[in-house]
Amino acid sequence: MPEFDLADHLRKIDGGTNQRITGGREEAFRSCLNSQFEYSFGELLRRIFPAKGHFKRVYSESDMWHAWKTKKSTPKVCDWVVDCGDVWICLDANNRRLSHRVVGGSADVSELDKELAAVLAGNKAQQMASTIRHLTESLPQLTGRNLVPGTRFVPLIVTPDDGLPWNPAVHRRVQEVLAANGTLQTRRATALGVIFLHDLGLVEHAADNGRDAGSLLAAWRSQQPEVALQHFMHGRNEELHRPQWVTDTFSALVDELVEQQTSYVDNGTTSQATAD
Repeated sequence: MPEFDLADHLRKIDGGTNQRITGGREEAFRSCLNSQFEYSFGELLRRIFPAKGHFKRVYSESDMWHAWKTKKSTPKVCDWVVDCGDVWICLDANNRRLSHRVVGGSADVSELDKELAAVLAGNKAQQMASTIRHLTESLPQLTGRNLVPGTRFVPLIVTPDDGLPWNPAVHRRVQEVLAANGTLQTRRATALGVIFLHDLGLVEHAADNGRDAGSLLAAWRSQQPEVALQHFMHGRNEELHRPQWVTDTFSALVDELVEQQTSYVDNGTTSQATAD
């Protein structure tokens, strides 16, 4: 869907120009996209990290609120956490695509900094740090199990495939910003990274083929945190293919379309023969 064009059109219907109108059609449209993005993200995580027997592995923001909320306060936590044994993956969704100027190559360095700030918007790094603290101090309230000694945490922000790209320059700037703020400066957590939804699909394919997805993500953030995940996987000779779920879903869709088209032709032929 041409998101920029549709958003601009909806804004103009409400009488807006360059500024988004609070409570307008554009805001509602973007809210729908954000909800769909977070839903797809959660479903993908559940496929990569299925429950083991009676023990679930993927916990949502609402799960964490239920476990840690008190009458006086609601914990600041990320959208999802995943139990991988001695590794916990902490993930937060940010359905932000690059701006027109950045996409068109006309932006300057300050605008790139604004894009980076937007990706880290809503104090996401602080939410990650708060989540890690709660997992460390109060895990039994969430899972009924104690934290494995030596557990490491992998904080990741998930963006759309046309979001801010991850490369050495972006990695360096993110770490500079976090160091200046004193956020996520702990040896128990790997460097904060940004990952595309498409990249998680590559991880799903690896999991389909018996790879340990948690170990794969932890190795990436520990060994080569400055490179994009798909480049790291390529360097390890991992297959960069779409997950089986996507292939099966696409095949089923094609079969359904063919069946509908065939049925339409048959009905048309029969009707014509009857008329003759």
